[in-house]
Parts: sequence; C-alpha cells; structure tokens
Amino acid sequence: MEDTRRGVVVGRFHDLGKPAPRRDLCTIEYLIYDDSGDRRRKRSKSEQNRLVKQLWLKKYKEIVEGFKHEKPKPQNISLKEAADEWISVVRSTTQSDTSQQYQFTVDRLLDPVHQLKNLSDLDEKSIAQWIYHYSQTHSPGDTNKHIRQLNIFLNYCNRQDWIKKKPKASEVKETKGRITPYTTDEMESIRSHLESLEAPNKKVLLRAYWMLRETGMRRGEVWSMSLDQLKGGVILLRDNPLVGHRLKGRQERKIPITIRLKEFLLRDVRGEDEVWYLDSGFGRMYYSSPGSLTKAIEKEVIRAIGLKPCKPIHGIRAFVVTSLIAQGYPVPTVREITGHRDFRMILDHYLHGESLPVKDALNSLP
Repeated sequence: MEDTRRGVVVGRFHDLGKPAPRRDLCTIEYLIYDDSGDRRRKRSKSEQNRLVKQLWLKKYKEIVEGFKHEKPKPQNISLKEAADEWISVVRSTTQSDTSQQYQFTVDRLLDPVHQLKNLSDLDEKSIAQWIYHYSQTHSPGDTNKHIRQLNIFLNYCNRQDWIKKKPKASEVKETKGRITPYTTDEMESIRSHLESLEAPNKKVLLRAYWMLRETGMRRGEVWSMSLDQLKGGVILLRDNPLVGHRLKGRQERKIPITIRLKEFLLRDVRGEDEVWYLDSGFGRMYYSSPGSLTKAIEKEVIRAIGLKPCKPIHGIRAFVVTSLIAQGYPVPTVREITGHRDFRMILDHYLHGESLPVKDALNSLP
C-alpha cells in the first residue's frame, strides 16, 4: 500500500496479530526507480511487485525475530503511552481532519484536571465523571462525538490486551440532532448574494454553491474534487489520496450533472493551469481544508445576509434531501445521491416535516 502523503510503501502483516502490524518497506521513489547502475532506470511493474514481496518478507522476518526478544507490554501501561500509539495508527489510516478530531479527544482525556495517568484509571466511574465534566460546557452532540471516539480508543486497547475488560462509555441522551435545511427563498438569497459579492473568492464560492446545491455532496467531496472527475456528463466521486481525502464509507459513486449545473460550468471561465474544481487559478487548491471552505461560506455569506445559525454546507445538503423527498422521490434514490449507507441517517437528521407537503397530503385523503 502506498502512503502518498509520506511518500512511502507500507506493508501489512495480517497473520501477526490484530490490528495487523504496519511497517514502512521503502520510499515510493525507490520502488519505481533503480539507481544501482550507471544510469537511473525505471522498474517495470513486475519488477516492482517482486521488490515489494522481497522487502515484505525481509521485514516479516525482522518482526518475528523481534517478537522473540520483545518484553511483554506492561498491564498498567500509562494512558499517554497508549494514546500516543493509538494516534499514530489513526494518522496512518485516516485523513488528517479525522486524526485531528481523535487527537482533540485524547487531549481532553489527558487534561491534568481529570487525574487520569494510567490506562487502568479508565474505569466506568472515571469515564462517567469525565463525560459529565465535559457535557457541562458542551452540547450533547459534541459530547457524544468524543464518547464515540473514546470507545474506538478503548476497543484498540482491548485488542492490544492492555485492558482485561473494556469499560462502558455510554452516550448522553439528546434530542435528535436534526440539521436545519435552508428554504428555497434562503437558497435564492445565498445565490443572489454570491453573484453580487465583491471579493477575491467570489468565483470559488459560486462554484462551491452550485455543486452543493445541484448534487447534495459533502463538503470534503467538493473540496477535494479535481476537474478530471467531471467526465461524460457525470461527476465521478472517488478517494483522492493526493490531498488525503477518503470518501465517507469508502463508497465511490457517480452523480449526473444537472442542466443547471451544466449551464453554470459552461459559463465558468477557467485558466489553462487549473486542476481542481475549487482552484486558485494556478493549479493549487484555493482552500487548505474542508473546514476553511465552511468558514468562508459562513463568514462571506451566511452572516452577511443574516441567516439563522446553521452548519452552512449541511444546511444546503439538507435542502437537497428534503426537496427531493417532498417531490416524491423515494428514500433509496436520495440515499444513492447523498452516499449514505443507512436510511436512518436521512430520516433522523436531514428530513424535516415542516418542509414537506403535509397539507397537500392531508387534503388528498379519500
């Protein structure tokens, strides 16, 4: 497996335990080019495959030999040591935004105020106290996010045999975390404001608006989209390891380009150097992260026109979901468009009764 962010080839050793040990085998450049002779030579695919097998086998033997001399890990491992090892695994398997969220949970857990030094200190009582302390100044949704990440950490510790029994960490009760959708009039206000905006990022924000409005895509999918993903009248949604973006649920899909979106794309003038859908004009991404895109929309648009507080991109996505269902499109069709695995995510979080034609439905009763 190639880790393009670090420029190395990573080997996995699944028969040596769970989670499978991971080791760097060589750099990607070393795999592709042979510098042993007088001239640099590019290796063929078959040579690359043989080289990876040789390096994997060599590393396998080193790991097995190391196991023979390895001291057993202490049962009372420190919380920081366990957390650091877990974070290192998370960073090698997830995108940077996700690993930062896990790191934030760990930092809260290691706060000296909680007096949690060893992993054995994490029992159900101490976890309940930690949850209560955090929930006093944060919303239930934010608290539950950290509880879910804490459970993932505890699962990892359990697999490593660092704890005998995983303590229970239950989520706090909350009202369904429904996302408020923008209305049709509010969406029109956003579009009108963007078209009259006088700012360097006007063109980029308009691109984001039309893509979000006509597809219901996630912010990371729009942020990481390259121009070559717009082909043959469809949008090809896929992982983009070049910028560390992975599709949620690892679900690649195709979204047709609507008539309105096509008209906008035809009007959108681009330079020859542009590579990304949200391009700076010089072949670089305009925003450094999906969060930067959200903040720009919130600052330049949502606050400027005085809309109600809302996660702006989620509000547009909820508008798409609610509008489609209000027009009679079945939930499986909406799920295919939005990329959700679970029907309940749409029904519980994105669908809003006040936006549905309830009166028309009642008037149609026989």
